[in-house]
Amino acid sequence: MLTSSPSSFNFLYKLTLRLVKKIIETGKLKAINFVNKKSFKPRAYNSILYCLNLPIVSQVYKSIYFPQIYRKSKKKPNTIVIEPYNVCNLACTMCPYPDLTRPKEQMSMQLFEKVIDDAVNNNFKRLSLSLYNEPYMDSLIFDRIKYAKKKGLETTITTNATLLTEELIQKTMSSGVDCVTFSIDSLDEKKYESIRVNASFKKTISNAKKMIAYRTQLNQKKPMLTMAAVLHGNDNSLNDMEDRLKGLDIYAVSMRDNRKDGQPTPGHLKAYPCFWPWNQLVVYSSGEIALCCVDSDNAHDLGDLKTQTINEVWESKVFKNLRKLLLKGQGDQIEICKDCDIPYRQSPVLWWAL
Repeated sequence: MLTSSPSSFNFLYKLTLRLVKKIIETGKLKAINFVNKKSFKPRAYNSILYCLNLPIVSQVYKSIYFPQIYRKSKKKPNTIVIEPYNVCNLACTMCPYPDLTRPKEQMSMQLFEKVIDDAVNNNFKRLSLSLYNEPYMDSLIFDRIKYAKKKGLETTITTNATLLTEELIQKTMSSGVDCVTFSIDSLDEKKYESIRVNASFKKTISNAKKMIAYRTQLNQKKPMLTMAAVLHGNDNSLNDMEDRLKGLDIYAVSMRDNRKDGQPTPGHLKAYPCFWPWNQLVVYSSGEIALCCVDSDNAHDLGDLKTQTINEVWESKVFKNLRKLLLKGQGDQIEICKDCDIPYRQSPVLWWAL
């Protein structure tokens, strides 16, 4: 049982400092649940969250962490997420895509170039071309990558790998894209196909292996090839990632969030100010702005880059007010935020990564 004695406090204070050091080291990779190894164990992350919610540890940690939050909240994001064409060929169980009401729309190259130029002028460094879409369904995807790279942006795509052909693999390897992430949530065929509805497990794994083999044949270091899995309960098949998909650079396992089903967050966790609006600016294929990547169906009218600049959107009264509420820990006053578990599961750590 915890006490408030000086010896107990000193022990927990030192423990917290060691924990903070480890969290900062992890956060330097600037990615959800990535660690400086080939894999991430969600159980270990849950242990970190448990420690951070211990009464004295929590007090000490907040005294160190909150000044970082307020300092970093003064800055714009340095990552921009652009959804080039809001279509996908799958209906994954954890994704809201099948329920989206936004019109299907392919962003024109003219608008894309306008947004990229504006982002570069605002010192953005990274571009992700993945939101609620499958990048390879966008006929302009390689033109977009080429333009972004010409402007100096580190560029990434996330794909379900189901549509890959030899031609697409070759074009990807020569495109200059910095990172390709395969979304493969299980290495058990039955479980994978129950999650990734409309996908063939054998075809997906075969396609991923072909891209890995082609990069090896070319003796290229880029693009970095990674695999991201969203954990759905216990899945021992993920322990075989390194053997089943040799040649990948990083294997990352993250815990499923509740953006699709809105399940309540476990009551023992404490919320921290959400970091996502400061981590990345999210642009729909229409040019409109999302509050964050969880805002799948444009819940807030935050602006439109067809007619506005990034700075005008960021400094707008409505966007400022939403960010103030998040910093005050009052996200429950924002409709899309009130049931979100990210402030409980990710925000306690990930401000260090900004």
